[in-house]
Amino acid sequence: QLGQAAPRLLCSLIHKFGRRETDNFEEFIKELEAQPTPAVGELFLFVDECHRTQGGKLHRVMKALLPGAVFIGFTGTPLLAKDRATSREV
Repeated sequence: QLGQAAPRLLCSLIHKFGRRETDNFEEFIKELEAQPTPAVGELFLFVDECHRTQGGKLHRVMKALLPGAVFIGFTGTPLLAKDRATSREV
């Protein structure tokens, strides 16, 4: 459905992006970035519990698969220290 230009709302679970064990993660990212993007039109990703999934490798995989997407993350985890960041550019 990502290849259709018609407005749509798709919902997916984060694990649908899969897990792949690789000896060379940087090479894996380059392979993903070299593939054509399946999405047509604007794509906005709303990621719930983003503090769990968007701070490392999974975020890099998602950005490589959907390079033109806008990521909007949500978290309900409270900040327990006054000097903690309330937002982060990724």
